[in-house]
Amino acid sequence: MLAVHVHLPSGKSCRCILSAESSVLELKLEVQRSFRCRCVRLAFQGQQLELPCTLRELGVSDGDGVDAVVQPARLASTAGAFAVYVAGGAALTWGRPGYGGDSSKVQDQLTRLRRIQGTSEAFAAILDDGSVVTWGHPDYGGDSSQVRDQLVGVRQIQAADNAFAAILGDGSVVTWGFPQRGGDSRQVQHQLVRVQQIQATNASFAAILEDGSVVTWGDRDYGGDSSQVRDQLVRVQQIQSSWGAFAAILDDGSVVTWGVPECGGDSRRVQEPAGACAADSSDECRFCGHLGRRLCCGLGQNERWRRLQRGSTAAGAGPADPSDRGSVCCNPGQQLSGHVGRS
Repeated sequence: MLAVHVHLPSGKSCRCILSAESSVLELKLEVQRSFRCRCVRLAFQGQQLELPCTLRELGVSDGDGVDAVVQPARLASTAGAFAVYVAGGAALTWGRPGYGGDSSKVQDQLTRLRRIQGTSEAFAAILDDGSVVTWGHPDYGGDSSQVRDQLVGVRQIQAADNAFAAILGDGSVVTWGFPQRGGDSRQVQHQLVRVQQIQATNASFAAILEDGSVVTWGDRDYGGDSSQVRDQLVRVQQIQSSWGAFAAILDDGSVVTWGVPECGGDSRRVQEPAGACAADSSDECRFCGHLGRRLCCGLGQNERWRRLQRGSTAAGAGPADPSDRGSVCCNPGQQLSGHVGRS
């Protein structure tokens, strides 16, 4: 039997008594019981311990010390399944098998996870080495075999309803899944260079390039066609999406929208003419103008907004609260992200 001393960064420690033939998983479960926590990463002599190995195979001897780090669990979901995982660790899935709830065929590959994303019926996991593992419904992105050789050095993955888009380390993009709904980006592939960020509606993708321009593809009706607003999409800072539309914030604080009108793709009703908002020296007020005026100023209640900015109160009102001031006019992206679409 081996006595293994496990240490947390806080200085807490425990001693685990196991056989040399015990697996890393058995050690991990013992550590979790001792520290009363669920998600732990273990390292021995600077190397992360892999679950399939035994303590003997890893060279762990009686009296050796093992380092442990407690990490929060993360969740990803499809329309019918969940995946729980820890960054740098493995994943556990459950739910409808065809929706990604059964990962048994790729379970041995799901180690050293960095991030998991889900379409409506499939999952895609980025590993620490930048490779990607997929499972679930093949037509919804669960089969990435045709692009497997391209999925190297993946930095980020975004998911639509049944397609994935991956940003590689060099800023190029690889897509797979249902072709007409974002899984085929060949028509715009030459434009997808130095991509910084990708967002997705139900059936299309929008990518912000390094120069602030935007490239879209997928279902034309769901935001995949931005040709009508292309000239306005310059110096874009952030994009958010709803189910069927996109909204982009420009560097002057104005907002450009496109996609299904009923999903937010038509913002003309709340757009202000240029110069309609009074100038203000506050940096925060620079977002006030065009659509920003209505979002920040409470549908045109300018005087109340100015008083809140100064920390004063309206007649009969209580003291201004700093958190209230922040909610009246905050960073444009923060303000929009809770109303326009998912992050």
